[in-house]
Amino acid sequence: MSRRKLQEKSRHHFPTIHNFQMKNHHIAEVSKFYHNFKNFYLGADSTEGCNYRGPLCMNLDFVPRWACSNCTKALRMSLAQGDLCLICQTYLQLTGKIRPASNVVFNDEDFQKIQDWNQMEISEGRSIQMVEFEKIQEEKITNRWMRNELTEEEEDMIDIPHRGRWNKLTETEKMEIGAKIVEQLKPHPLPLFKKCQCEDVENVPIRAPSPVRVMMSREMILKSFRKIGEEVKKPTAKRRKM
Repeated sequence: MSRRKLQEKSRHHFPTIHNFQMKNHHIAEVSKFYHNFKNFYLGADSTEGCNYRGPLCMNLDFVPRWACSNCTKALRMSLAQGDLCLICQTYLQLTGKIRPASNVVFNDEDFQKIQDWNQMEISEGRSIQMVEFEKIQEEKITNRWMRNELTEEEEDMIDIPHRGRWNKLTETEKMEIGAKIVEQLKPHPLPLFKKCQCEDVENVPIRAPSPVRVMMSREMILKSFRKIGEEVKKPTAKRRKM
């Protein structure tokens, strides 16, 4: 296939990525992301070994700022001690002290989440975990989308016909359009990086570009070989006659 045909074939992917994955990005940004993403995986075999132990590549466990026990200590009614946002965690690791967070400024969306969380705990008469609160909030947003109640930003992100005559539609038609709205607005996490599984002996180490090379230990390699040997010795399943 010629280079020109390859370029034409690649361009067909851009509108699809833009419509379903990156609605709030310009098409030029989609093009840049596509090529960077493709080059990363095409060049993976010639790069250094996995660097999951590196400080910039390790898995981090943190909560958003609206759920941080330090940032929201003046606003939240019940706090889950130890749940820190990335900023507070970094400060703690560098200084060994809790970040002096006072008069923290939140955007309107995060501030509303804190208020809703407090109100929900008052109504329920109990402490509510962040996971449960997020699930309830997600259900509320989905129901709002199903009713065709959108914000100005959400209006700009979708392209669905017949929404203008919503009150004239049947209940079945409203359900169908509502489902399309949810499909177009629901978040799609972009897989920018693969999660490392080097310590899982059932998987081949995933290669990633890194200036620092981390070698697998001899014990880990031998354990992998033993696991492979056990899999090879397993009898194959017999085919059933139809």
